[in-house]
Amino acid sequence: MKALVWTAPNEIELLELPIPEPRANEALVKVKWCGICGSEVESFLSARRRRPPLIMGHEFSGVVEAVGEGINDLSVGESVVINPLMPCGQCYFCLNGQSNICPKRKLISMHRPGGFAEYVCVPRRCLYKLPEGLPQRDAVLVEPLANVIHAFRRAGRFMVDVLVIIGAGTIGLLSLQVAKLIYNAKVIVVEPVEVRRRVALQLGADLAVSPKEDDVVKLVNEITEGKGASVCIDAVGKSEARALSCKVLSPNGVSLWVGLHEFDSSIDGVDIVTNEKNIIGSYAYTDDDFKASIRLLCAGRIRTDGWVSETPLEDGKDIFMKLVSGAEGLIKVLLKC
Repeated sequence: MKALVWTAPNEIELLELPIPEPRANEALVKVKWCGICGSEVESFLSARRRRPPLIMGHEFSGVVEAVGEGINDLSVGESVVINPLMPCGQCYFCLNGQSNICPKRKLISMHRPGGFAEYVCVPRRCLYKLPEGLPQRDAVLVEPLANVIHAFRRAGRFMVDVLVIIGAGTIGLLSLQVAKLIYNAKVIVVEPVEVRRRVALQLGADLAVSPKEDDVVKLVNEITEGKGASVCIDAVGKSEARALSCKVLSPNGVSLWVGLHEFDSSIDGVDIVTNEKNIIGSYAYTDDDFKASIRLLCAGRIRTDGWVSETPLEDGKDIFMKLVSGAEGLIKVLLKC
């Protein structure tokens, strides 16, 4: 089979490898589509959270090709989408409905081969049958959308008048669409790249501004008559983005940190304390979030026009190089396997 293998930092190759065989309670999946996540682009550069050699790719859908011993509720030929999180299922957090923060959790594409390949073996618990009406191409967005659904649940806010989203990549654009579905709120998107700001406006943003050209804090204060935003989502993960996500908040506002770009961040602690601002980390999703994501996509409520592009698996190496170089026309790239 063909597989896109990350062999070392800054190096990824299309190799010919044997087709794996499913073990007990695993299914062999013929991958149809696999999305490239920003976390994988960062891993490609730094090897901070993943270690090469590795087949990455954790946002993927496909068809069951074969089943291992112990699986009797999946048939060859069924369409599936993959939940790449593998919690232990036995610890306090798993038993408390917080499997996403299981200390022993594993991730397909980090701890075992992922979907940048024609075939991959997947544990049964990670396989969800695709409902009719949800194309395999669109099903690739189930995983990142589940992240967004979980983040909004973490926010715990029912009344939001102004919401700020920092970053108009995949998570930012999905957050924009979900925010418009659940809140009667003005949504401001902060993004330095012009083409991404245009896409954000097409998807319903009330305003899209550049942090390089505009005083974002001043702008938010003018719009809110000095109150600040109820919620801000940092979909970038850089220190300056996290700091900005706190500065634009109203007293008792919520800053949701979703981005994972940098480890260390500097924020104004006195402002956080004296204005009772809330910083909430949001990581991945639970099984319930994943199922909700499937339902939302199946209902046709999420638009992919203008920001999702496709390319063959064979061109994956070139695409990685373009993403690393910051090619402005690329937001979400799906590899067709």
